[in-house]
Amino acid sequence: MLSTTGLPQGAVPKLERPGPLRDRVYEAL
Repeated sequence: MLSTTGLPQGAVPKLERPGPLRDRVYEAL
């Protein structure tokens, strides 16, 4: 699976999990 945000693949699983961190990242996009 490739990250559409251009983030390192290692960060993909963490961002896919529901949480304030992911929400803030998507808001930044």
